[in-house]
Amino acid sequence: MNTIDARRRSVTPSQKRMQTRARKLGELALKALEDIASGTGPAAIRLAAAREILDRGYGRPLMGEVVDKKRSLKVMVRRFTSAEDGSVG
Repeated sequence: MNTIDARRRSVTPSQKRMQTRARKLGELALKALEDIASGTGPAAIRLAAAREILDRGYGRPLMGEVVDKKRSLKVMVRRFTSAEDGSVG
C-alpha cells in the first residue's frame, strides 16, 4: 500500500462527517466556481476558479506523473496592456 492509500484509509469519524456535508454542497460549490470563472472579475480569480473546476474534472497530476498527451489539456493565459497607462485589460 502506498502512502496516499494509507492516508485515505485512515479517515476519522469527524472527517467522514465533514466529507459527507461537503459532498452534499458539491453541486452548489461547482456552480459558484462556474459563475466566478465565467464572470468579469479579475483574471487571477477567474483562472483560480477554472483551475479548481479542471482539478475536479480531471484530477491533479502527481509530481513527476507521465501525462497522456492525447488526453491532456493545455491552458494558455495572455495578458494585454493598455498603451496609455500600462494597465492590464
